[in-house]
Amino acid sequence: HLTELCGEVRVFDNGFKGALPTELGDLDQLVALHAYDNEINGAIPSELQDMTALRKLDLSGNDLTGCIPTELGELENLVFLKLSENSLSCAIPVELASISSLTDLRLSENLLTGTIPEQIIS
Repeated sequence: HLTELCGEVRVFDNGFKGALPTELGDLDQLVALHAYDNEINGAIPSELQDMTALRKLDLSGNDLTGCIPTELGELENLVFLKLSENSLSCAIPVELASISSLTDLRLSENLLTGTIPEQIIS
């Protein structure tokens, strides 16, 4: 039963294609997901908010599109969030500022609009 997976999943640099499955949200004990440098496309599923133990999320270097889900602000244990080198658009959600444990936020090389929310900077 993969829903009881509680360590790290490292599936980077494999050429995986397609969308991220919404069922990833069922992995509520997972502490790290490293799925960078693949060909994952589509939107980041809002169901990732259910991965409550997650400390590291790296989805960089894919073909992700759409907005950064505001629901990621619910990941209160998240320390590292890397979404750079995708085609994410919209503004940076202010909800990310509510993740008090977040110390490393990387959003470069996307199509983001607007300004960096003041709450994230302070």
